[in-house]
Amino acid sequence: MIKVLKSWAEVGEAIGFLTNLGKDKRTRVYHSTLVKNWDLAQIAGVLKKYPRDTRVLDMGCGGSNVLRYFFKNHFSQVYGIDLTINWHDRLQQLRFWKSNGFKLPYNLSAQSVTQTNFPSGFFDVLICLSVVEHNVNLADFFDECSRLLKTRGKLYLSTDYWDPKIDTSDAPLNYGTEPGKEWTIFSKAEIKNLIKTAERHRLTLLESNIARVKKPVVSWNTKKYTFISMVFSKKEKQ
Repeated sequence: MIKVLKSWAEVGEAIGFLTNLGKDKRTRVYHSTLVKNWDLAQIAGVLKKYPRDTRVLDMGCGGSNVLRYFFKNHFSQVYGIDLTINWHDRLQQLRFWKSNGFKLPYNLSAQSVTQTNFPSGFFDVLICLSVVEHNVNLADFFDECSRLLKTRGKLYLSTDYWDPKIDTSDAPLNYGTEPGKEWTIFSKAEIKNLIKTAERHRLTLLESNIARVKKPVVSWNTKKYTFISMVFSKKEKQ
């Protein structure tokens, strides 16, 4: 599955979906960045019918938005990793720990998305929201995702997208010392190459058509673009 964010109306529909999904205020969860509710609604839709003991990893969990959704919807085997775990994420975990009968609501650890210490085949679902555009080696990333997933497990991946290609070398905020090297807005050709890289690591899409978008929805860091999301499935070894 591939989806491209086409309009703010889709963001509104996503927020409506999340509102209807929550039985009451205690289980309704929204992303702190308004436009990323589009992603969160898709994640909620993918996992709606999964059992609550599904083992899930949020790869790049800063802000804990996805983790909050899992906790408030009673998923019991939830893990989150990021390069650093800040005090805000620890504080939220502590608050949920107290309201959860002094049991950890989810597991947090500082790890790279390309190299983790989890056992092979440990997870049913991986979530990676707005991470791979920040100087992540895609071959290493998909290799690690394939290792972590059970056969037929799912990877939900979203990233920044626009076609034709947008140059980010003059963006005021870059995530490293080398301008333009730490933030990528993927073009259509680059997304196709990303999909091929995933396939080399047994991660496949049911369909790979990329819808056209007329107007950018996201405006950030002097650039205008949109989001693209993909759901990969790990196929059996041949």
